[in-house]
Amino acid sequence: MVKRSNKIFSFFLIFIFVLSTTGLGYYYFIYEAEPNTISKPKQYFGLGGWSYEFDENTSQEIISSCLAKNWTFLLISINTHELNQSHSQYSSQSETKALDLIKQAHEENISIHIMTLEDPVFCERAFHDNALQRISEILAFNTKYPRTPFDGIHLDVEPHGHPNWNSTASWTEKNLIFEHWLELLSKIRVLLDDYKADYECVPVLSAAVAYWYNERTINNSLERGDPTTLHSYLDVIIPMVYGGIGKTAEDIYAKIEDELPYSPMVIGIGYEEFSSHSAMLETIAAFSLKCENSTNFIGISIYHASLIE
Repeated sequence: MVKRSNKIFSFFLIFIFVLSTTGLGYYYFIYEAEPNTISKPKQYFGLGGWSYEFDENTSQEIISSCLAKNWTFLLISINTHELNQSHSQYSSQSETKALDLIKQAHEENISIHIMTLEDPVFCERAFHDNALQRISEILAFNTKYPRTPFDGIHLDVEPHGHPNWNSTASWTEKNLIFEHWLELLSKIRVLLDDYKADYECVPVLSAAVAYWYNERTINNSLERGDPTTLHSYLDVIIPMVYGGIGKTAEDIYAKIEDELPYSPMVIGIGYEEFSSHSAMLETIAAFSLKCENSTNFIGISIYHASLIE
């Protein structure tokens, strides 16, 4: 297990609770370098969500939509190979667009987290090297553009989505998939920690996880799905509480209260769970109040079919 300090990439976590229209508190990571060394936003999370529209929309359209929603962070899917000049899929247009997106986002104090490894096949050891190449491509981008780097790396590789994790699989088989996923996280953690030794523009590492990993660990089905283990590799855990199970603040809180004391968390909710946009905002406000005494609650991430409406 990787040993880490309680600091997240040498950032101080300062909790500032501000009642906004959503009631969501804002949490800030203050960088310890000299002022203006890196043009990164002070807010890393808060209210935000996932996006899969990098290729379809302009940077201005994406940022305008974030501003209309009062989002302070974005988890956006981008093909990392298109950012790598030595890769056959390299696209100067994609590289320029990613740079422009980050610049516009930072001007509006929105953080950009690149989403990658969006296939459970990356859990398999045979694909770990490919996964690490993609992480290295992100770090190479940050090295090339240290004043406008990606603020975070968001992993969307979910072990429970692997085709061998099915209704006929035993928990022994499921635990093997899960352990290979943890092994991948440990390799990424080492890569980031090595990078941190030489560079300032180190991205925050987060991952989407099933809220029930800890529950299955408590009942001895999963061997190591507890938040303490996950946080040994990840800076921020994003449990997904949707799919018909997160319609009220009480529903959402019941799914994450056993994990919240052990790791910084951004809670994933589904837009389609709610009868209206206002109902979702009211639920977010009520949930935020439930978590107001927890410094580990650092935001809400909204899953929606489309960012641009």
